[in-house]
Amino acid sequence: MLAISNYHQDWQSVYFERSYYALDSVV
Repeated sequence: MLAISNYHQDWQSVYFERSYYALDSVV
């Protein structure tokens, strides 16, 4: 999954690996 954001790349990796996007109502 490709995300366009200003998050740090390492944080994006953790975010998607832990499926936080599934809990994030913004997405």
